[in-house]
Amino acid sequence: LVPPPDIQHLNVLVVDDCADSRLIMQKMLESFGLRVKLVSSGEKSIEALEENETREEPFELVVIDWLMPGLDGIETSKKIRKDLKLTIPIILMTAFGKENEMLDAEKAGINAFLTKPIHQSTLFNAIMDTFGKKALKIEEKEKHITTRATIYKNFLRGIRILVAEDNLTNQEIALAILEGAGIVVEIAQNGKKAVEALQRSPFDAVLMDIQMPEMDGYEATRMIRKDSRFKSLPIIAMTAHAMKGDEEKCLEAGMDGYVSKPISQDRLFYTIWKSMKHQKKALYSGEPETPEAIDNTVAQTEELPERLPGINIQDALSALNIDKAVFKHILTGFLKNNKESANKIREAFDKKDLELLVHLVHSLKGSSGSIGADELYKAARELETAGREGAATSALLERVETALNRVLESLQMLTDTSKTEPLPGKERGPTLGVDPAQVMPVLKQLADALDLAEPEEIKKHMEVVRKYLDISILENLEDQVNDYEYDKALKMLKGIMEKMESRLEQKGDNSGKN
Repeated sequence: LVPPPDIQHLNVLVVDDCADSRLIMQKMLESFGLRVKLVSSGEKSIEALEENETREEPFELVVIDWLMPGLDGIETSKKIRKDLKLTIPIILMTAFGKENEMLDAEKAGINAFLTKPIHQSTLFNAIMDTFGKKALKIEEKEKHITTRATIYKNFLRGIRILVAEDNLTNQEIALAILEGAGIVVEIAQNGKKAVEALQRSPFDAVLMDIQMPEMDGYEATRMIRKDSRFKSLPIIAMTAHAMKGDEEKCLEAGMDGYVSKPISQDRLFYTIWKSMKHQKKALYSGEPETPEAIDNTVAQTEELPERLPGINIQDALSALNIDKAVFKHILTGFLKNNKESANKIREAFDKKDLELLVHLVHSLKGSSGSIGADELYKAARELETAGREGAATSALLERVETALNRVLESLQMLTDTSKTEPLPGKERGPTLGVDPAQVMPVLKQLADALDLAEPEEIKKHMEVVRKYLDISILENLEDQVNDYEYDKALKMLKGIMEKMESRLEQKGDNSGKN
């Protein structure tokens, strides 16, 4: 196991009162090419770090045991941060879990946690993660890293979050990440619908995209804050347009936090937790799940290549930490939603409609970054920046078109091999050759749920409707529901119901004649 060049030969301070543990850690760290100094207590580590910034070879990483006599790992970390004012990364070795311990560690500024027994591969991955590098894929039995995201997720299970996001790919990603943490999620397609959703249902927090049609995130937040009921409701901004001053604008609008896209699970869950920890509602306080139970989210049943031309699938999966089958569904959605994107962007460019051009490219940038389409993300970002400055060129537009076509061709190949299977559990139903009297009550329940725009109820009733509708009709209805086009789905469903009612009337007439 060899770390990348920029973190090779790091100077590491290992702090552990157990001599055997110190020697084991030394051997593992030195096997990575790192330079190690061992100390036996928190007090001695403080002494070693006192002159760190003026040392000829300063320490660049601290690996410290939690349970030690005298100064324990958390108290030592607090002193490193507050007294010595060092920002050096700290990895804590612990059997971590309880909320009060997590709060203490958060205040201490600890960057990552390792649960014992510590394996060489998990130690390596913890170091890579701490320095923002891609971790190795390791065997399930060796997974003992408890990341900050894992800990925050434990205490967020069961809360209700409203996600205001107009980009379909980002909607699906938000659902996958949040629902994967046991969070109940509802999607609003823009700021106006977010405001309306809050009037209908209670939520514990709101994730608010900044740039949305009809009503952007800033305006929506200001409207929400005018209602005294929502004065302290946590609202967290999400944006792919991370520029200097954006965070200040979000705070001025009344938001509590800020996360940039593509979304990092660590940052996202930390920001949600931080914004909610002072709320009166208690967060989940049961026993935390084991790291194995939480981190093992990549299903082995759905094969995906590590890379496709234009898409780094493995990097995206690592960042999102979601199931492969779910990610494949998201990729399929990206293909469907972006088949006309190049034409729309070029049309806006030709018409010199810079506002529309920036909006379209901004949306494409956000979703391409989330799925690991790095080349497309960079090309879209450059065109967006140029569009904002009134300096968009044909060359920049062609770069976006080329990168987008490459991604779409790859995704078309991927779907051609699997014929776009639905997510697990979404089997297709039989034909319309069923008794209308039996189907009508089921359709009515779904229509009522669509009319109220209640995602959980819609999902429940769609499961029942699948047993009755013809596959061609069902596919169109499901597409509209999955895209949160509830008005269109309701209109289509009413058309189906009218035909059913007509059949019932004909049946009644025939019965009368007999």
